Amino acid sequence: MALAFAAAIRSRPVLWLIGLVGLLYLWNLGRVELSVTDETRTGMIVRDMLSGNWLLPRTPDGYLVEKPPTFYASCALLGSIFGVNEWTLRGVSILASLGTLGVTAWFVRLFGSSRAAWLSVAALASNIIFLAAARDAMVDMMLTFFLTVGFAAYYAKRVGKLSPERATGLCGLAFGLAALTKGPLGLALPIAVCGGDLLLQTRGRFWSISKAWAPAIGVVLLAAAVSALWYVPGLLEGKGEFLETSILSENFRMPMGKAKGIGVAHYKPWSYYPLRQLVAVVPLLPLLATLPGWFRDPASGSARRLLGSWSLFGFLLFEIASNKRFYYLVTIQPAFAAMIALAADRWAERNQGSRAIFVVIGGALALAGLACEVGAFFPPSIGGARGAEIVAAIGRQRAWVVGFGSLIAIVGAAMVWSTRRGPAELLASAAAVGLLVVAVRCGLGDRFEAEFNRTRPFVATMAPRIPAGTRQAIHPPITGYSLDFYWPHSLPRDSKEALAAEYVFIQRLKMAELPGIVEILGTWKYGDSDRDVVLVRRTP
Repeated sequence: MALAFAAAIRSRPVLWLIGLVGLLYLWNLGRVELSVTDETRTGMIVRDMLSGNWLLPRTPDGYLVEKPPTFYASCALLGSIFGVNEWTLRGVSILASLGTLGVTAWFVRLFGSSRAAWLSVAALASNIIFLAAARDAMVDMMLTFFLTVGFAAYYAKRVGKLSPERATGLCGLAFGLAALTKGPLGLALPIAVCGGDLLLQTRGRFWSISKAWAPAIGVVLLAAAVSALWYVPGLLEGKGEFLETSILSENFRMPMGKAKGIGVAHYKPWSYYPLRQLVAVVPLLPLLATLPGWFRDPASGSARRLLGSWSLFGFLLFEIASNKRFYYLVTIQPAFAAMIALAADRWAERNQGSRAIFVVIGGALALAGLACEVGAFFPPSIGGARGAEIVAAIGRQRAWVVGFGSLIAIVGAAMVWSTRRGPAELLASAAAVGLLVVAVRCGLGDRFEAEFNRTRPFVATMAPRIPAGTRQAIHPPITGYSLDFYWPHSLPRDSKEALAAEYVFIQRLKMAELPGIVEILGTWKYGDSDRDVVLVRRTP
């Protein structure tokens, strides 16, 4: 049986690796509560959909949904069966991430070996940005899946593995669904990437490829038709509010840093994206040294141009926008993972290059693992507002810290040992480090992050103290939707309702606005003390 199992793994390494990644991604998925703003907003939009507002759901404070419904509707369908919770909301992103891993492995096979395919799965699954988005209840991972499908079809057509008609249909459908997930970005990114590829191929002479225009126009028309399935009825029903909120503000004003409504302008310096992109590929650091040789190799010309266009022109598109968030970059991570995998596969075939980096990184991991084991019993002194809480959390999670420390040390030692073997063992050790990063983030990181859950413990303590049948309300503004999502029943978010309610959630600084005698029952810590929200009981 063991031999049969090993043979099955060797025959289908990509499927087994994706399955393992899926199990790791699911580990502790519901331990950490939904984020105060983004994830709980998703949850409230999904609940409003399930109440009947499928076309134009709203947040509890009445804001119209900003993004198209594909992701939210998928969560709603899953939530209608298993309930709207952390598992169903984040589970949709995990399913999209596993699909993205599979599609990435497929298009890597267009340019390289089966070994490059499973290496791309390890590289992408452990990518820091991809890993974060895969376990978030946000639209970005589903957007990435549809874009990856579209680019894979485009690449297959470019290398002669797919007919123009099928490629046009797949690209148009995939990019249209991408637009139905996050708006015009689902069309803007493909135009930038595919246009950049043609720019490089023709050296700026677009008109020299006359045969490319018909498929390109077909893709744009099909994608526009698919996206119109929501935008047209949404505009007819929502009228001016839909035009302002879901089209202009979300897709044009916010990228320029002029957000309105609940949108937030995130101004960042030009270095914001480059630094985060460097951090994203750190888990596969031993293999990054193989990239220069792959870029110089004439045999990698086709893959180099196509994948380079995806990463370069996609990156430039995001860099131009004033509004910057690190998870926007998740849409270009499959290209980086594919390049790393193809470069590492080429390096292994030629068995060239120094192995010193494997010794250095393996040794550093072994020492880091030993440091974790020691630190579990002798925690370092940590300053800051939460230093004491972190030290206390280390004590409560001591067994897990020791266990993961031992695992880190073993994997590091195995990488050092692999330098005495062949390139296959070196690549396997690098992939193991990538999976180790995933395991540490999900298995240990979530345990520490859950130590700082604030909404679920607050609700568990306060909700039983509120008599049934009493009037309860939220006095706006309160940032985020955690209280709305986790409270046992719906809470009106309205200042007039709050002035008439007996139990009120209100910012501590605004308590003077409540008439009557006010008794504080509990405090919900949002962040800085001046933003604390208190639950009060009012008496006339």
